[in-house]
Amino acid sequence: MMSKTTGLLVAAILALFAAPALAGDMIQFKKELKWFPTPPASGDAEPSVEDLANSQITVKEENYDQTYYVYEGVATRQKYDTAKIKRVVYGEKPARFIEASDAMGSGDFGTAVAGFDELAKNKRNPHWVRQYSLYNIGRIYQEGVGDLKNAIAAWDRYEKEFPRGKFLPKALVASGLAYLTIGDEAKARSSFSKLERLKGLPEGAKKQAKYWTIKITQLKGEKAGNAGLINQALTQ
Repeated sequence: MMSKTTGLLVAAILALFAAPALAGDMIQFKKELKWFPTPPASGDAEPSVEDLANSQITVKEENYDQTYYVYEGVATRQKYDTAKIKRVVYGEKPARFIEASDAMGSGDFGTAVAGFDELAKNKRNPHWVRQYSLYNIGRIYQEGVGDLKNAIAAWDRYEKEFPRGKFLPKALVASGLAYLTIGDEAKARSSFSKLERLKGLPEGAKKQAKYWTIKITQLKGEKAGNAGLINQALTQ
């Protein structure tokens, strides 16, 4: 006869195997828009829920120079050059992140910032959730409501928490333009100089850094935000 303890153990093991597996992630490359680890089964440009469920990789960290991932059941991290990647599609998105993203899209910026801030503060959230949340806070303040003081604070926070983050080059450019807009040319130059000094910066980003360093002289005394340059910097 099975003991109570043994019975509970067996039940727990069966429940574990019965539980649905977490969805994996997928990476799309710029070259020929190829997918990794496998293309969508339907042949569509967008992976389906089933595609993500069958993916055996988890993207652990997106930095401006390298993107790290692991295969299911393997601890060793592998990497790709971020410059070669068009996008990462994540299989598991927290409900709070979806809610905040929807609020951002509908213009409910107060709700969006509150949601993203909550997500960014929770260290148990995946690296990408916290990083994208901070980036979105910066965008909302700078592009959405034009609150440059809080935008600068958001970019500083991003730089502190993700010193090699995927969006760091954009954050530094946006910060520099915000400083320029409020008339602080010294701090604007400092932001662009940081960008130029980043180690492992892709060639395209290096050119962007030099471009904005030169552009700052032309923009001296102008309202960069009114010229649409902030949006240009964030979408390059």
